Amino acid sequence: MLLWWTLGACVRGDLETTLDGYERRGFNGVVRVVQGDQVLVDRAIGDADRLTGRANTLSTEFSIGSVTKQFTAAAVLKAQEDGLLRVDHTLADHLDDVPDAMADLSLHQLLTHTAGLVGAVGADEDVLDQSGFLALVWASELGVVGEFSYSNVGYGLLAAVLETRTGFDYETLIRTWFFGPLDMVDTGYDDPIWEALAHGSHRGDDFGAPITARYDADGPFYNVVGNGEIISTLDDLWRWQQALRAGTVLSPESMAQLYGHHVETWDQAWYGYGWGIEDWGDGYGVNVNHDGSNGYFYAHVIDWLDQDLWVAVLSNRRQLQSPNMAWKLSEAVFAP
Repeated sequence: MLLWWTLGACVRGDLETTLDGYERRGFNGVVRVVQGDQVLVDRAIGDADRLTGRANTLSTEFSIGSVTKQFTAAAVLKAQEDGLLRVDHTLADHLDDVPDAMADLSLHQLLTHTAGLVGAVGADEDVLDQSGFLALVWASELGVVGEFSYSNVGYGLLAAVLETRTGFDYETLIRTWFFGPLDMVDTGYDDPIWEALAHGSHRGDDFGAPITARYDADGPFYNVVGNGEIISTLDDLWRWQQALRAGTVLSPESMAQLYGHHVETWDQAWYGYGWGIEDWGDGYGVNVNHDGSNGYFYAHVIDWLDQDLWVAVLSNRRQLQSPNMAWKLSEAVFAP
């Protein structure tokens, strides 16, 4: 027991030292590292709102960018379990007025960024409903089908398919299927009880609260629906990850698809459904991960499947070092 406590204390010390370095370089946000049943780091740094001086806390709510995609992927698989669709269905099976060039694109190709779709059809802040979004997508040019090319548009189309098949808007659907049952009360696009929203900032500019927190008043913003900008907290993301691990969200067959090695993105790295998968080999093993950013907010979640290690970084000040932070914290745990 004493040896375990000593080793755990050393790991926590290495993590705190690593975090101290990021704080000195201006990191602003929250960090959690959990291994097994041990919380190694739980830390809030800097301001949630630099204009008022309101501090970040472990309950602060952040935009998580493209980490959103895992919820969309899970919803597609849940709909498949319920017999509403299949991932080998095409766009034309579920949506109207699909141009001939896109009619045979499969949901699997959308999920894996291999549909040849453009990355975006406008800015996140563009006021756009589903019909307007679809019109822009149908008018866009198709690239090389079958090659990996990251596309927010693909996940927006998946959201539209889900809405069409279920009759619910995207947020109502995932709140009913996932967020409500898991008590993820601080996760969503347009929740009227937001109480601890972070303001994004970059190089001294204040972005304000995430645009999706103003969805009803200023939106809709369909360019982000299903692909990015959901608001969440460390606690809610940890609840979600624990549910995925426990198999209470999806069946084993669906989990195998969610974490499947569907398309290779680089050596020993693949894209699953809404998750990146990497095999770091001896001493590290396999992880599933995703990050996201809009230039102001940054989020990164890594679940090291072979190490029972979960690392999450949520930031409201986008900086050059942010994309490396979750990896560096992982390495601090693994260091001998």
